[in-house]
Amino acid sequence: MLKLIVVFLFSYLFGSIPFSYLIGKYIKKIDLKKIGSRNPGGSNLFSNTNLFWGLIGALLDIGKGIFLVIIGKYLKFDGLSINTLIIGTIVGHCWSLFLNFKGGRGVAASIGTLLFVYPQNFGFGFAVGLLVTLLNLFKIHTLSSFILDTSLGTFVGYLVFILASLVNKQENSLLISLIVFVLIIIRRVTEDLSEYRGKGRFKIFLIRLFYDRNSYYKVPYKFK
Repeated sequence: MLKLIVVFLFSYLFGSIPFSYLIGKYIKKIDLKKIGSRNPGGSNLFSNTNLFWGLIGALLDIGKGIFLVIIGKYLKFDGLSINTLIIGTIVGHCWSLFLNFKGGRGVAASIGTLLFVYPQNFGFGFAVGLLVTLLNLFKIHTLSSFILDTSLGTFVGYLVFILASLVNKQENSLLISLIVFVLIIIRRVTEDLSEYRGKGRFKIFLIRLFYDRNSYYKVPYKFK
């Protein structure tokens, strides 16, 4: 049990490093928590800078997951310890200690960890999610909107990851897919709880669940 606690805390702290936010603050001189969607992740960095810096931020966020998995493999972690490492990394990314427990949406961190631990199941989910996102390209027409509007594809991809784990009867993969899916959903629907006070709460909940925003249409977030 002590080992699992140490693994979780270490991966949480490392996962909490907000690379995209740091790039915005120290290189581009912008505070991602105060502009755009106010999400300190790669997509908001891209929308407020350019494709280059958005990709750098996203790759660094993915890279921290890969780095932790490499450490876990090198130390010969068992399945439970690896899953704990994955959870800690994603929790840190979503609720960063260094950003007053705010953070990204967990997508980059989950790609960096899950794709290398469960390549078949997560890879299948990732491919389907990417296909759903690509289909949106016919509707939104612009590359920038395509890059920013990946929420529905992400949602579908995680569901396919769960289904693939179930079909392949891989218990560790199924367990982690369910936990990660729940974490991602919690992160989405709890972004701004004040919006649930008025009418249409259930509609807002569903839109956040599928599209990770307060409106079906791609409009600026209304954060307090």
